[in-house]
Amino acid sequence: MVKRRRVPSVRDGGQVGCWLAALVTSGVLLAMVIAAAPARAGVWSVAPLSSLDQDQSNGSGNLTADSCVAGGYCMALGVDDTRGLDHQVTLEEVYNGGTWTRVTGPAGFAHTYPAALSCSSMTYCMAVGLANAALWNGTSWRAVPSGGVISFTAVSCAMTTCMAVGTRGRLDIPVAELWRNGVLRKIVAPLKAVSPDSVYCGSSSRCLVVGDFACPAQGRCPKSQPFAESWNGHSWAVMKGAGRSRHEVDHISCVSLTWCMGVGSNYSDIWNGRTWTYLGPAGHALPPIVSCVTAVACEAVGSTTRPSNRNHLMALASEWNGHGWTNELVPDNGATSSQLVAVSCASTVLCTAVGNVGTEVLNPLAESWQPS
Repeated sequence: MVKRRRVPSVRDGGQVGCWLAALVTSGVLLAMVIAAAPARAGVWSVAPLSSLDQDQSNGSGNLTADSCVAGGYCMALGVDDTRGLDHQVTLEEVYNGGTWTRVTGPAGFAHTYPAALSCSSMTYCMAVGLANAALWNGTSWRAVPSGGVISFTAVSCAMTTCMAVGTRGRLDIPVAELWRNGVLRKIVAPLKAVSPDSVYCGSSSRCLVVGDFACPAQGRCPKSQPFAESWNGHSWAVMKGAGRSRHEVDHISCVSLTWCMGVGSNYSDIWNGRTWTYLGPAGHALPPIVSCVTAVACEAVGSTTRPSNRNHLMALASEWNGHGWTNELVPDNGATSSQLVAVSCASTVLCTAVGNVGTEVLNPLAESWQPS
């Protein structure tokens, strides 16, 4: 059965290298549909983080979550294990004014990588992980309650209302939780077969969730399954056009409740406020992460095997211009292996993406996209 992907916990230790190797041996490639129409002109470049100890014997961590807001402010979260696995701390970097600055991250995430981050402003962000949730007020973090041991996969904040989705227990039972001003509000879980992978909240009472479902490891599902649901403040409903699909949507980015881009392992779908439309196959791809600012400006990131060495990964990005996808070059300063696992666009002139460089030993990586 297809299992929900997750960022490996530092507690996995040496399994991190195995996790990367599994991606390589599966022959995963980030190839997107390339349309004839010209793409927006832009360039990715390495955005140096604050001064970190790049000790290759222990590594210095991995960035796993990224969120930007208007004005060019971005926050990235991960784990710093410069002093070894027994002395891990949460890594937090803030991008403001064109540079990254290291600040103190939320407690409780050091042994379980932050899975997702959402900022509605410079003074309101929520981070979630394995059985952890925390709020940022512009100055410091504080833990907020959750309804038990939940493996959160995504979070989205609209003003001071945030929804996080994930699964609970060995059976991966779908779960959704809602906080208003940091106060937990009990809501029902998503319906049907969706294992929630990504969420978008356009208001305090309207959210969309996409995800995958139980399918054979090879080939398409034997029957159609829903991949997207909407929440109206009281209940969930399968979204029109999402109940007839035999593929999965793994990540969503929305401009509003009436326009969203959904991406998966070899395809993309668009929500126009009335129905989901399948854009067709986009190659054999590691499920990319996508961020859209407008309906004609999206960036998706992921990784592929290096042409020169299929045992190593190479970070890639693709750009949506309203007509199709175009692959972009992502420099990594000559790293042996690199990958991007999160992306967020603050505007049509700035996106940031984060991940790691290295194979079994990981070090943080941050990139920025700006017009050329």
